[in-house]
Amino acid sequence: MVSSLSGVGANQARQALAAAERNLTTSQTRIATGKRVSSAKDNGSTYSIATRMNSDVQAWKTVGDSLNRGQSILGVAATSSENVQDILSKAKELALAYTDPSIADDQRKTIKASIQQLVDLADRAVGSAEFDGVNLLNVPQSSATAIDLHPPAPVLAGPNVHAWDWWDSAPAVSGKIEIAWINPPSVSASFPINYGAQTFSPSQVYLSGIPLNTPANPVVSFPFTGSSAIWLSFHGSDQTYIKSIKFIPDGPQVVHNEVVTNPEGERYALKDYDITKSALGLDPLSDDPATLLNSVGQAISRVSDVGQSIGRQQNAVEGMAAQAVAQGNTLETGVGNITDADMAKEAAEVEAGKAQVQLSQTALAIANAAPKWILSLFRGG
Repeated sequence: MVSSLSGVGANQARQALAAAERNLTTSQTRIATGKRVSSAKDNGSTYSIATRMNSDVQAWKTVGDSLNRGQSILGVAATSSENVQDILSKAKELALAYTDPSIADDQRKTIKASIQQLVDLADRAVGSAEFDGVNLLNVPQSSATAIDLHPPAPVLAGPNVHAWDWWDSAPAVSGKIEIAWINPPSVSASFPINYGAQTFSPSQVYLSGIPLNTPANPVVSFPFTGSSAIWLSFHGSDQTYIKSIKFIPDGPQVVHNEVVTNPEGERYALKDYDITKSALGLDPLSDDPATLLNSVGQAISRVSDVGQSIGRQQNAVEGMAAQAVAQGNTLETGVGNITDADMAKEAAEVEAGKAQVQLSQTALAIANAAPKWILSLFRGG
């Protein structure tokens, strides 16, 4: 029905034009931002998921930065330990020459002075093995730090003897041993604990005033001084298993250098070492040729062990860093899959939208002209 009052056609054309302009604006915005979903208005649930995933992406990037820092710290330590080993190898050659009984005293003094120079050079190399304020090679190992002593296997009660040697992690210092049981020992069981020349019976071992052989006590500790290994002898008919053994030196706990390994905040501790000349037994140098040669040889062996340990840590951190990059990339791809715009499609939508707007504008112009056409029917000729 044609009407000069209601303008139904004009309203429809205006609505069509508004819809065409909205669609055109949407496509143009997607091309400008590259995003199909750039706000909660576009798609609330998708935007919420993408926001959480973007947060995880940034978290993995932070993890990667921490692990990269750890790799740099370990890389500097590895290079320095190799340098120290090379220097000490030269010192060993001179130490071997120092054992020659045919050389004169003045030659012997010259050789020892040369050895001393090399030892000092190695010590300076250790002191300079620093990255971002961290040096893993000159940390005194007598510092207080808790050390887990993992049993080789669950220890069953019975006439068994097991030993754990933690010299590589900490030399003889004052502290305590803490033992956690999967099942606490029974009152009737006997658990003598020996180290060095000393023996502790269950009645001598207390935790908060409670002796070791109290079933309700799941953890026990006792003081420890001056030994590099502990022997635990188990005698009893009940099946008592050791869950963990930990050495806790006296004094304030040392905060180790750690790297973050995942967005949950789990950490990986970078192991500390001490290969200064004092820790290696090269300060002072012995005047006895055989002793000097043996000391240098032991120092080289110790530095070699440290280098191998650092290498294992490098492999571990490198693997974790690669995993962090892979996780971040996977999440970033996932975010793109649910939020990125199809640029080719949106370009076509823009062209189609422009045509739709033009057609809607033409339709609106025609609709707006309808009342004038109706009035023309009543004009006299």
